[in-house]
Amino acid sequence: MSVRRVFLTLLVCGWCASQLMAAPVWMGREGTQYATVDNPFEIEFDADGYLYAGHDVNANVQIYRIPPGGGAAAPWGTMSPYDPDGLSVAGDFVYAAGEYDVYRTHRSTGVTQRWTNYSTSRNMTTMVVDQAGDYGNPGDIFIGSARHVVDVEQIDVVTRVATTLVNSADLYIPRGLVFARGSLYCLESDASLGLWQIGSAGQLTRVDDGGFDWGMPHALAYHAGEDAFYVGDLDLGQVMRIPRAGGNAEVVAWDFDYIAAITFDPAGNMYVSDSQNDVIWQMPVPEPSSIALLGAGAVGLLLLAWRRRGHPRPLVVCNTSADG
Repeated sequence: MSVRRVFLTLLVCGWCASQLMAAPVWMGREGTQYATVDNPFEIEFDADGYLYAGHDVNANVQIYRIPPGGGAAAPWGTMSPYDPDGLSVAGDFVYAAGEYDVYRTHRSTGVTQRWTNYSTSRNMTTMVVDQAGDYGNPGDIFIGSARHVVDVEQIDVVTRVATTLVNSADLYIPRGLVFARGSLYCLESDASLGLWQIGSAGQLTRVDDGGFDWGMPHALAYHAGEDAFYVGDLDLGQVMRIPRAGGNAEVVAWDFDYIAAITFDPAGNMYVSDSQNDVIWQMPVPEPSSIALLGAGAVGLLLLAWRRRGHPRPLVVCNTSADG
């Protein structure tokens, strides 16, 4: 075989290999494709195990519903004409934030109605429903936009009142509003990069220690069992874990393309909306033996690899104990 032919063969094989989509990894365990959706954005489960995913391709906005266990995603409900940047399941309804409007869809009937108009000048970047009434009345909608977080209260069937909770340059582009243990949290994805707690009077407190080299933190989910937050970074393609009590951001999952959203099921499995790969990944709960490096009668082996920006990350954790 000529040198030229060998070179061309290697070139083609290299290109083919580059097109294969490697499964992302969470603490040594590979993820599996839970569902395929064109450009999935926000995702969240309901109490019956259905997963809802917002989708926006060329202004064709749609909510998709995925049955328990994963599989085919079926179109379900409609949202605003642009940018699905918030999805929240509360009671019988799925709330979805578009550019300037919040829509809600009944989970049983699939009927969608426009629920509130927020602004014609500032587009929404995130939204969450205060189901427990931690910061107001149960059912209030909290909306994030440039430098603002607003509490929208339903007065009656047609009347909504918006009260500004935060107006601060520290939240230039808020993302991922979420309630956890009675408090409201969100990410700042542009200037003061990181995770912030928003007090009931609008005061801001940084949760992470500021030592992590963020790219663009975008997706946020709270893991109640661990009392910790999981943050997806668009630029890094990684998921970081931050204790709710505060501390450093620890890289726990990687090899994603565009992390638009993160959520958890009741069993603790993590789901990641990998938008540019058109995939929702299911990341299985790491086994205790896979994250224990040393223990009684066990020898752990941790292999390190260098990720982008020069930070070390755990690649594989092996446990060679006789019982695990």
